[in-house]
Amino acid sequence: MEQAILVYDGDCGLCGKIAGYLASHDRRGRFQFLPFQSQPAREALNVCGLPAGDPHTVVLIEGNAVRVKSEAVIRAAILLGGAWKMALFGKIIPRKIRDFFYDIVARNRYFLSGRATACRLGE
Repeated sequence: MEQAILVYDGDCGLCGKIAGYLASHDRRGRFQFLPFQSQPAREALNVCGLPAGDPHTVVLIEGNAVRVKSEAVIRAAILLGGAWKMALFGKIIPRKIRDFFYDIVARNRYFLSGRATACRLGE
């Protein structure tokens, strides 16, 4: 199985903690983690036709499928497996509503968790 590429804001403390949690619980090696600020992330996003400079949005690239915002979060949880597969029930909530709340957290992520002093993953 090909690894899913998770592109996240490496400067965000919250994003880094979530990526670190996923990495430490990814027993099947399903993820590759790339901070937006890295050259490999810019190249991966370019291949998908996405702008490389938008760290407000988490991106999950899985084969030919590209998911952003709440869709990326739900799919990452499903790929993690175990009880996290229950995240599938999040799809009951319309995407516009999920993404509305995602955007609120994204806009306030530095306030909520500060900036990361160093990016642990993907470089």
